[in-house]
Amino acid sequence: MKKTEYKWLDLLKEGTSGPAMYKTMPLKLHDLAIQVHRCPACSYVAASRSILKTHMNTHTGERPHKCVFCQKSFSQSGNMYRHVQKYCKKRHL
Repeated sequence: MKKTEYKWLDLLKEGTSGPAMYKTMPLKLHDLAIQVHRCPACSYVAASRSILKTHMNTHTGERPHKCVFCQKSFSQSGNMYRHVQKYCKKRHL
């Protein structure tokens, strides 16, 4: 494997998506990425439709994930989960 391929694989393992990942992707591997999902509002590129949908929350301002304890809302479920673990779970148990 070439050095650029290692860098691309590391980004993929980290869950990186978007333009940064595709700029580092070697041409051979880029050809394997059959379908990419582009944001209509910016230059963001996602590997799946669900990732693009989550990204679109940044443009629409939608915050569909609510904390069951304090009703604070979040655009990404991971941020809500971290909030519950760090702040609300300890207070309400």
